Order: sequence, then structure tokens, then C-alpha cells
Amino acid sequence: MAIGSSLERQIGTIMMALTIFFGILLTGAIYISISWLLFAVFGLEKMMLQHAAGFSGVIFQLSVLESNLSPNRTRSVFGVFTVSSRMYPWALLVAIQLVMPHISFLGHLSGILIGSLQYHGALNVLFPREEYLQECETSERLSVLRAQPSYVPTPESTGLRGENGGGLQSAVLVGCGAVVQSVKNLCEAVRVIVFGRGAEMNSNIQLGVPWDVDAAAGLNDSLPLIEEDEEWAGLPEIIQRSTEER
Repeated sequence: MAIGSSLERQIGTIMMALTIFFGILLTGAIYISISWLLFAVFGLEKMMLQHAAGFSGVIFQLSVLESNLSPNRTRSVFGVFTVSSRMYPWALLVAIQLVMPHISFLGHLSGILIGSLQYHGALNVLFPREEYLQECETSERLSVLRAQPSYVPTPESTGLRGENGGGLQSAVLVGCGAVVQSVKNLCEAVRVIVFGRGAEMNSNIQLGVPWDVDAAAGLNDSLPLIEEDEEWAGLPEIIQRSTEER
């Protein structure tokens, strides 16, 4: 509901319906194709012999579109950690698989791949242009659909069709760049955890200085600009009172 309603407001009801329709077909096709390739190339029969059913692959497709079209640059994954909007579906893929290991990883991955291809315009041949959809919306045949209070007209631009640099090549390059950036961020996080931020970045930290009356007084003296705001006018007195009570 959260992903679908937000995405529908951005791309319109008709484009949303077409996205779901082709998503159902293409995620299944990608799922079967990858399973066959794993069997043909590596002799892995597990994917060929198992079965999966559900709508979650399409939900991951919609998640890719919504997160890339959203103006928010970061997303929270279950409130535990934050990632870039572009990497949100991938982080969600891994997080959900860890929590529920028996769900279809390949089905969810297929949805992400289809969503990425659609966003970068590699599936334009399947989707009509916005101008054509807007013309269709004026037809009397769709009058009942347009009368629905939740109907969203097709905008001038949906942000799809590779408007941000489209095509299959762009989708692959952006995906590889996102993976490389994620690996760099992970390595940086490990380096900081193991070795710290370094002397230069830690220069603003005063080691061995206890939180006492003198430190609080220094903080009190550093708030002259705050005193000019009526809303924060009483903050220095509150700090001073708290220090005296301590």
C-alpha cells in the first residue's frame, strides 16, 4: 500500500496498471530464465526443481521505481540503518532474506532487475508514451475509470523511459556503480570501526576533560546567539540550573 500509492501518484493510474501487468509476466520470465541458466551452465538443479508463488517480486519492481523517483535521497531499512534511495531495494532484498530465509530470493531479485530495466528505459517498447496515455484518458470508454475518486491522471512526464540516461547499458553501468560505491562505504565503515577516524578528524574531541561546572560554564558562554531567540531564551538558565543541582 505504501509503495503502490506513492508510485501511482507519480506515474498515473494507467501506467501503474501497465507496470504491474508487465511486471507479473516479466518477473516470472526472468525467474525461469535465471533458473535455466544456472542449470545449463553450472548444473545447479535446486532452482529448477523448486517452485514459488506470490506477488512480492512485483512489489520489489515497484520498490525500485518508487525509490528512484522519490525526492528523498536516503531510506531507512526497518529503522535499523539508512541507505541511499537507489540502494534501498537491494538492502531490503538482503534484510528480508536474513529475517525470512525460506522466501524466494530469486523471485525478489527478478523484480529488482525488471524495475531497474524499466526505470532506465530498457523496456520502453512495452510501454506507451505519456502523450498517448493522456489521449486515451479523454476517451468515453474510460469515463467510469476517470470518475473514481482515487484515479490519478497520467502526468506530462513519469520520470521513466530512461529520462535520466536510459537504455540497458545505462542500467548496467548505474547498477555496477552503485555496487562499487556500497563496497567502498562498507570498507570505510570497517576501517573507522577498527582504526578510528584518525587524529585530524578527532581533533575536535577533548580527551580527559570531565563534564563539570567549568565545562558547563564554557558551554553556557557559547550560546550568545541562542539568547536572541525568544524560544531559546531560557536555555542558558536551564543549563546553569542543571549544573548547580548536579
